[in-house]
Amino acid sequence: MLLAHKDDASTLALLPPVLQRYLHQMLALLEQHPQPGRYPIEGDKAFVLVCEEMTKPAASLRPEIHARYLDIQLVIAGHERYGIRARRATTPPDDDRLVTQDLAFFEQLVGEQFVDLAPGELVVFLPGEPHRPLCAIDDPAPVRKAILKVEAAMLD
Repeated sequence: MLLAHKDDASTLALLPPVLQRYLHQMLALLEQHPQPGRYPIEGDKAFVLVCEEMTKPAASLRPEIHARYLDIQLVIAGHERYGIRARRATTPPDDDRLVTQDLAFFEQLVGEQFVDLAPGELVVFLPGEPHRPLCAIDDPAPVRKAILKVEAAMLD
């Protein structure tokens, strides 16, 4: 996991070059104020999801992991709390949809911590890194965000 601001060039320089390139493409797309939807960068290998959603109480959401894709989640407007864990999941998920949806859920995540993101801040989750997105900080509130999904094989 990496936490940064979209303008923090020195931290973002730690990302592999292919991720830096895709992130710059996502930021260029966001300058056009796109409507919610899916925007391809490189077919199914790299794409951006622009979302407008409501945050929810953390207790009503489940931590998740992905296997095929990594996520770079960038808050555009609003605020969002993320449940995170510094270590990869070591137990099997309670609801495993990795083969069909690249998504698996856990009912509990031992050692989970929370981090709040404001507009311009982003978090990078590698495959297998548990995270609980869309948590409300206080009361449920709207959040606009972009998620860059990149197939992990693109990093090889």
